[in-house]
Amino acid sequence: MLKQMQYLNLALNNITKVENLEKCENLSKLDLTVNFVADLTSIESLKANIFLEEMYMTGNPCSKYDNYRDFVVGSLTQLQRLDGIDITNTERLEAIQDLPNIRKSIVAQQEDYFLKQKKKKEGTGGRWYTDIGSEVAQTATIEEVTEEVPVKKKRRAKEEGKRRILEHSGRVHAGNEKRDPQK
Repeated sequence: MLKQMQYLNLALNNITKVENLEKCENLSKLDLTVNFVADLTSIESLKANIFLEEMYMTGNPCSKYDNYRDFVVGSLTQLQRLDGIDITNTERLEAIQDLPNIRKSIVAQQEDYFLKQKKKKEGTGGRWYTDIGSEVAQTATIEEVTEEVPVKKKRRAKEEGKRRILEHSGRVHAGNEKRDPQK
């Protein structure tokens, strides 16, 4: 199944690192919009995805790094579009030529980001606002998210089916309120 996948939409999934997509051999479009990817060097794992032509990373911490676009374009030479903007040949050549310097800059910015995040977390007693009510912070790898999505869809469809049956039978009215048979 993963070998045949061409488009993977992982937007809004609390993903922190790009990894484990090597088996998606035919992947041509990857959407990681609005996640928590700060480890930009993790995109280097996508070099083997030779059919990957389009990628979206807007709304991730790494997209704010200086030279973010140059690093992605220089690292993933198979890309044709990044964040909805076409990559020109000139842009690609310049990014490839300066990639060693750009990578050093990206690594330094990542380290700064992780240090600031660590200090911020320490300042809140080690808990993030997303940790409220849980003992362990909930983050997910790409593999976990792709396995979990069909389960959630099935559960939602089953619940929706039950609700419709109850509405049709007259036992539920206007948002789970029980009908009074004498009215």
